Amino acid sequence: LQPARAPANALCMLAVGLLMGLMQAAQGDPIEGILTASLASISLGATIMYFTQMPDFRTGYRHFAGCIVAVNCFIIAVMAVQMLRNPDAMLSSEWSRRFQGLTGNPQFLGAQFAIATTVALWLLLNSSRKLLLTMLVFLIGLNCLFIAWTGSRTGLGMAVIGVSIVMFSRFKRAAIGLPLAAVGVAIAYKLFGSVLTDIDTSRLTSLRNTRGGVWGRLFEVYQQSPLIGVGFGTGELDKSENSFLYGMAAYGTGMGLLYLIAAIATAMLITKLVALRRLADAGQRGMIDLVIAVNAAFFAGTVFEGYFIGRVNVLVIFFVSTNVIGFQLLRQMQARPHAAVAPLRSGDDPVAPAERDDDDLNYAELTPAYG
Repeated sequence: LQPARAPANALCMLAVGLLMGLMQAAQGDPIEGILTASLASISLGATIMYFTQMPDFRTGYRHFAGCIVAVNCFIIAVMAVQMLRNPDAMLSSEWSRRFQGLTGNPQFLGAQFAIATTVALWLLLNSSRKLLLTMLVFLIGLNCLFIAWTGSRTGLGMAVIGVSIVMFSRFKRAAIGLPLAAVGVAIAYKLFGSVLTDIDTSRLTSLRNTRGGVWGRLFEVYQQSPLIGVGFGTGELDKSENSFLYGMAAYGTGMGLLYLIAAIATAMLITKLVALRRLADAGQRGMIDLVIAVNAAFFAGTVFEGYFIGRVNVLVIFFVSTNVIGFQLLRQMQARPHAAVAPLRSGDDPVAPAERDDDDLNYAELTPAYG
């Protein structure tokens, strides 16, 4: 592991796992602490090592995006099998009937499919293979359906943010209209939701505040033990509706600081990539778009969900992998003689790859389609 080649936000995620293990040991469960720290070290450490050692990170990024889509397809296939055997097992409860798949949590499933939808759309816009295009269109449609079934407003919001950013450089004004399209879909579900009698989608369009009370409770729990937290599974924390507050309540002030450091480091990475984007070639621009989209969707979700804190999950792996590759991209662009992290002044002449408008670019020219 070479920390100098890894971004601060990825190292923060590794530190989250290690601190969590340390706090669990301090809270009286050393075995659980050792297991948690070991899992974080092995899984996140290996992820960081792999992506920092890639000889060709452009090819690696395409393969990484393809792996996300492949995992997405596998999850859907497994859920399809469960639907044939016992579909009721994938609904949250008798009174809410929200779709949770195999995760046990509709919110987490919605967030997971939101990131997968963003990546699938990016591949769709940067692919030239007709068979892959057809599969991706079908996959995106299924993901949107599952997000609607979960009734997760967080998942829907993450999907809108990610998709809007991916599409913005290619369609500009059309992408700005995506939030309006999402409102239209929500209204349609509100009007015709009564048709879906087996699955409750009412939460998707509900304006009820289901977070404020939980946030207040998390802050109260944090005040009970601000140094090491009260621990997970103690009965004090029955909901995790905000990663920052949940982390401090469960594991103390240090966890909240790691969240803030990761957020600031991510914002700095994105700012530098955006500043260099006009100097980038077509393939690099496409990669920058996806790095920004995944990060924006990820952190938007942490405002309403606690997946930033906890044992390693698929969303954390996506986040770490994306940012390590984004950091390698930044280092490559900064090494170019003409690259500088500063906006171009009026009248400056950008380099040749930036002479064309993004609407005319085909990222597949320099970043060939996956597969």
